[in-house]
Amino acid sequence: MAEILTQDIEKRVIKVISETLGREPEEITPETLYSNLNMDSLDRIELLMDLQEEFESLGVNISDEEADKIQNVREAVELIKTKVQDQKPEVVN
Repeated sequence: MAEILTQDIEKRVIKVISETLGREPEEITPETLYSNLNMDSLDRIELLMDLQEEFESLGVNISDEEADKIQNVREAVELIKTKVQDQKPEVVN
């Protein structure tokens, strides 16, 4: 199985956020706060669903409670990285 790097997860998360919210990927960094993305509750739900779809092949399932705690892009990346490691510890560096 191919190794999944944190950097790859970050790129995929940024891609999903940009596509879901209609933003340019260059506008989004790991430090970008969710509050600065002007998301309403429906946007947050759609983003959660899109992130889960993007990473479903790696066994990622994010609960509503976990999603509510995410404040910035880096936290989303770290949560997904942890979830991937829990499922497939040998594939994340």
